[in-house]
Amino acid sequence: VSIMLNVYFIPSYLRLEEEIRRLREETSKLVNEINMLRNQLGLIKPMLKMKGGLYVSFEPNNTAKYIYNNGMVFLTGVITVYNLSILETRPLDLILEFSLNVSNTTGIRYNYLREYSVRIEDPIEYVEVPYSIYPIVVTNRSVGDEIMFVLTINVKVMWRDVEVATATTKGVLSLVIAGDLGGTSKEGGV
Repeated sequence: VSIMLNVYFIPSYLRLEEEIRRLREETSKLVNEINMLRNQLGLIKPMLKMKGGLYVSFEPNNTAKYIYNNGMVFLTGVITVYNLSILETRPLDLILEFSLNVSNTTGIRYNYLREYSVRIEDPIEYVEVPYSIYPIVVTNRSVGDEIMFVLTINVKVMWRDVEVATATTKGVLSLVIAGDLGGTSKEGGV
């Protein structure tokens, strides 16, 4: 019996004891992490005191911009994020993400800003952000062609790497080919 205990029971018992110790350590780490997350959440909730929704708008500087063919141009507008006072705590990080859908891309090459961020430390109500699509190179288009640029703007407000508010909007900008600068368009001058 003593030999059986020494050969089978003691090594099994030692392995089991080691496994129990390892599981206790892991459980302790998880409990600490859960407590830390609960504390962070407890800090965030009362500090935010949201009083409504976050809003974003886009105003193009030109609804339709008439341009000459075979040139490099730009389109601009202003993004306004407002009702920031719903978030009473500071500093906040405002992250604006942009995506662009362009109709009829033949003869068009363009570049645009895909993300922009702003740090907000003051108790302000709104932020205006300039926006541009530049450069836009237009070649070999016909008079009267219209190129639509549909801009989607996603806004995230972050506080200590936690997303606390979001808003989305779309804006439309367009170019209309009015002719060639030298009057040599495919269908006549301006």
